[in-house]
Amino acid sequence: MEVVFLLAFVIPQSDMTAVYRAFGTAIGGMLALLIYLVWPTWEHPYVPGNIADRFEAIGIADNIAGSVLALEAYLVDNPSHCALPMVIDFCTGVDEALRIISEAIRERQPLTGFPNLQETLRRLQDRKSGHLAQDRCRTDLRFVIAEARRIVASINGVRELLGGGYGWVVED
Repeated sequence: MEVVFLLAFVIPQSDMTAVYRAFGTAIGGMLALLIYLVWPTWEHPYVPGNIADRFEAIGIADNIAGSVLALEAYLVDNPSHCALPMVIDFCTGVDEALRIISEAIRERQPLTGFPNLQETLRRLQDRKSGHLAQDRCRTDLRFVIAEARRIVASINGVRELLGGGYGWVVED
């Protein structure tokens, strides 16, 4: 309709243009349906792979990405931050959880061998009250723990979705 309307300003016989345009659109639509009947493409088999690809690409939506960006900004923009080697175990657990979730979605398999992120987070929190002598280091670790909680909550949310809503089963 828009093309016919715009052509009415240039071509004086817009009625014939509208007829030709309608005829061409009908032929094009019929050809598209015919091609679809001859060579159908079903998207259903590709859905798990596409979800897994998107999942890997965005790292479980914006919650994890936001937490990681907040951690990076805090630690990079704060030149006097403390080294927190105890965070390595947590990061390893998160990486493994993301890998298992992506693999389970892609392969339509249950989530097996899932790392216990709550336990890793608990160990990280236990170290908070431990040997960090400087208040500055305790502040750094408190911030890291707050963001780690958000990451664990996001991953657990995705884990629950996969276990209940899409036919995948969560197994520990």
